[in-house]
Amino acid sequence: MLKSVIFDMDGVIIDMEPISPWHANIGDILSRIFNEGARGRFRVRVQYPINLGQMSQPQPDLVIYRPGMWRGQHPGAADISLLIEISDTSLVLKEARFKCAIRTKSSKCA
Repeated sequence: MLKSVIFDMDGVIIDMEPISPWHANIGDILSRIFNEGARGRFRVRVQYPINLGQMSQPQPDLVIYRPGMWRGQHPGAADISLLIEISDTSLVLKEARFKCAIRTKSSKCA
């Protein structure tokens, strides 16, 4: 199976497995559920960047955020109501880095 190479927030190269069919299916289901319930009260963002600082723009699987025009920047922590990361294996590392970045508003997370 093909792998994707990405850099984490500290510039370390991480090998990432491609999104599995199970992962994609769960994302599709959640996206549909939240989009059907939005009714203009919130927006749903699927695998697009969010702004956690100059050096931190992670791409969580699903984000519920306030409606508005987002031409100049991605939604940030103050705009986000819910962030969902779907994971088969790598959740512990991703979760720790998201929590650290949000808590400290810093790109330097161990």
